[in-house]
Amino acid sequence: MGQTRLRIGSRLHESWAPPKPRGMLGVLLTRPGSWFTISELVAWMWDEDDPLPRNLAQTFYNYAGRIKRALTAMNVGVELEARKGAYRLKALPTSIDYFISARLLDRARGIREPGAAVRIIREAVEHWADGVPLADLPGEPARSWRRQARENLWLPLQGTLCRSMLEDNDFRGTLAHIDGLPAADSTYLPLVMCRLEAMRGLRLRSEADAYYYTMRRRLQDDFEDAAAATLKEFYQGLTEPARVESPAPGRRGSTPRRLPQGAEDFVGRDALLAKIDAATGCAKNAPRPGVVMLDGAAGVGKTALALHWAHRVADLFPDGVLHCDLKGFSEDKALDAGVVVDRFLEALRVDVDHLGTADRRARRLESTLQDRQVLIVLDNVRGLPQVTPLLALLRDCTVLVTSRNRLPGLGPRAFPVAPMPAAESSRMLEARIGDRAVRDRHAVADLVALCGGLPLAIGIVAHRIAASPGAELAEFVAQLRHERRLLDLGNHGDTGDISLKTVFSWSYRALGEQDRRAFRLLGLHPGPDFSVDAATAILGSTRSAALDCLELLASAHLLEQPGSLRRYRFHDLLRDYAEECARADEPEAERDLAELRLVDFFLHTAKAADSVAFPFRDGVPVGEPVADVLPLDFAHDRAAQDWFIAERANLCAVIDLAARQGMHSRVSKIAHASSDMFRRCGYYEEARSVLTLVVGSAQLECSADAEAAALNDLGLLCFQQEAFFEARKHFHLVELMARKMGSERGIATALHNLARVDIAEGLKEVGVGRYQEALRIAREIGEGELEAGTRHRLGVLAMSQNNRVDASTFFYDALRLRGELQNHSGLADTYNELAELHRMRGELGSAEDYVTQSIQLTARTRDLAVAARSYEVLAVIRLNRGDLAGATNWARRAVELFDRVGNSRHKAEVLLLLGELRWKAKAYAAAQEGWEQAWGIFTEAGDPRAAEVAAKLDPFTGDRTVPTARDPQWSDQQRPDQQWPDQRSGTGSDTLHP
Repeated sequence: MGQTRLRIGSRLHESWAPPKPRGMLGVLLTRPGSWFTISELVAWMWDEDDPLPRNLAQTFYNYAGRIKRALTAMNVGVELEARKGAYRLKALPTSIDYFISARLLDRARGIREPGAAVRIIREAVEHWADGVPLADLPGEPARSWRRQARENLWLPLQGTLCRSMLEDNDFRGTLAHIDGLPAADSTYLPLVMCRLEAMRGLRLRSEADAYYYTMRRRLQDDFEDAAAATLKEFYQGLTEPARVESPAPGRRGSTPRRLPQGAEDFVGRDALLAKIDAATGCAKNAPRPGVVMLDGAAGVGKTALALHWAHRVADLFPDGVLHCDLKGFSEDKALDAGVVVDRFLEALRVDVDHLGTADRRARRLESTLQDRQVLIVLDNVRGLPQVTPLLALLRDCTVLVTSRNRLPGLGPRAFPVAPMPAAESSRMLEARIGDRAVRDRHAVADLVALCGGLPLAIGIVAHRIAASPGAELAEFVAQLRHERRLLDLGNHGDTGDISLKTVFSWSYRALGEQDRRAFRLLGLHPGPDFSVDAATAILGSTRSAALDCLELLASAHLLEQPGSLRRYRFHDLLRDYAEECARADEPEAERDLAELRLVDFFLHTAKAADSVAFPFRDGVPVGEPVADVLPLDFAHDRAAQDWFIAERANLCAVIDLAARQGMHSRVSKIAHASSDMFRRCGYYEEARSVLTLVVGSAQLECSADAEAAALNDLGLLCFQQEAFFEARKHFHLVELMARKMGSERGIATALHNLARVDIAEGLKEVGVGRYQEALRIAREIGEGELEAGTRHRLGVLAMSQNNRVDASTFFYDALRLRGELQNHSGLADTYNELAELHRMRGELGSAEDYVTQSIQLTARTRDLAVAARSYEVLAVIRLNRGDLAGATNWARRAVELFDRVGNSRHKAEVLLLLGELRWKAKAYAAAQEGWEQAWGIFTEAGDPRAAEVAAKLDPFTGDRTVPTARDPQWSDQQRPDQQWPDQRSGTGSDTLHP
């Protein structure tokens, strides 16, 4: 699994050959003894877009030589054979991890003893521990094999493992295992059932109910009616949960129990508790020696979790429980190992008067604890030097360590403590404020969101609420949200409470000066997270120096890394604290320069990405970035799109920052370099937000070009979301401004877009006139993409009027022009309409070829509106071919994408089709649900097709009142593919740039 590796001697080798020879061996291993032709190997080893070697035969001959030499070094009797144009591997399945894993699964299924079955399954799972199977192979056959391997082996392995754990009454272990799986795996129906059974076994009734209803609804939404019914039957048949036996009291007598009182209202953390139980052996009532580490940010609840767990399992340690706060981050002096040794000896009632040296006392503690079952909690450790001398003395004990820093030298059993989920946070706050929470659930949710899942913050807020019993919770929300007082709450009066700012400051002061400066400046970043490259820009340093700072801040839990190793983020409250430190400790000139570097990094990187994604048009002109800014560049369209998608929230936030700081020319440039990709990928709200800011900034700078371009793009957004009145208003303004500026391109673009609105509203003659005028101007000024887009639109209109000859001419002209310009999204759009044209002619083979080309292109461009249209056309083609299942699949995907892009009428059309398909499949409830949604959309829009849908629904619900259609011209349009002919998406010709 993972990369194709060979065991040579006692070691597994990954670098025995480059990726391609490794990939070739991986293909041959999937079917040992079977011949693979060179063409088959190519399909596995290269993606469709990858360039192939010139001499394939010689290339594979070289690869085979590499493989034979490596197999010879293994000396296990595995041979690679070749014949003209084909290769095969002679190997026993028992030497290949996939087949070993499969055999172990079969063996485990035949064993009655659960513990033994668990051990065998875990051995089988170890063969999958290296990630994606056949990771060296990008081709479609490899992807298909990976899907089959997951469904036929990986998921059954997980299901059998969890079933055996349940039979062994290891409920917490089952929950922890399932929660540790990838999200896609944990929704596998047998695992869902195992999770429900484990939750019932632990008496988590309310959580089990909520989880069951969520999963059942998800299955129903995916039209998995049979699976939903199976889940319902299973859940209703669950027996009374098994009891978790209390451990024997053990020896208590004079054993020490030095453990502070835990929180009485402790909630949640079930998964972490299960992991600690499993790591320490307490899950089986058999504790074992070793160190377990809990690390996390200040205020996240590490100590509360440690104490709660320690109280739960204390009876499993007959020789005592010891606790010490090492004060690693408090204002008091941190405790050294010698002080801790003395305290533990005192708790154990060991006479130390005659032990004059620290070394003798340490040896005495070690001998006293030898062969005894003692639980040790070392709380608030600052670093390894503080705790390493102690751990050498406590090797026979079960030790739980908590720290704000990651301490990698403590071994593998380290568990990060994350902020609490919203549901658990709400339960904690409700428990502390009582009946007031019941009266205003919305305010509780808002307070919890402000606290960001930090138990310390929740406790401080609860204390503040208790001090003002007459105030409404909504008042606290407004005060804490708008005045940002949460950091300062606490540390008032004689309560002994500590404010969040004080707790955060202990971690901040523990940093070196360079890292404190990095923490401050990163607090100026306005987005939800940031990349290493963005951090490099804002710090004005080298990438290596920035990465060192980021890693140290993450190790101190002042930054988080929830996903990719290349991205970081602040907890919301730590961000506020970092920004406050920047305002207080960083000179204003340095703050302004850091923000300018950040804005320029996003501006020039967005410009580079836009140029790669839309090479067929002129981009926004930009100057040179300020000093110490290194923008990114992109090798291909897909990389540029990935960057836009990953950074979309940050782009919006940086544009807002630039507007607030008066960088108005940069506002318009970043926005125009970003908005087209936002629209292509379906991020309409982000596009609307940034374009609205551009209009204001352009007006402040008196830039008519930038304002017209922003208004045009806003009009396109409104059009795609069927707000035709707003779209027409924006396009009229653009036309007036273009005529005033004398911009022929601007006039043609405005006419083209106004024609789209005309056609959508049924004003076909007016629309055709505008299209022809736009076409004339585009040809005169040499605007190839504008000409191609207009011809495409005229082709759609001709097809809707059954004028197939003219439609074909227009489409092929558009295809030629867009091909010359390398406008891949535009090509995909035209391929869709050519596919529909051929489908109408009954030429289903040609139709499917065209739509397949469109889907391949949209996989690269990620234009969701074009992809939705592809799926719609393909669904009808498959229906015409009699492929009911295929038609249903593509129709469902079209509905999903039309919903994401906000095109409700197309969504309703496909829902109508999908209802027919579900009806044919005898899934009557699903058909009715789809028709209900379509009827609601058509009714709201005044579309006469509402009457058609109402007739389908009458047998279910009786007569319906259908509003009169708003436009009688619609009544003669019967085919779904002829409705709203000019709303079909297109990319490239509709945009206007200054």
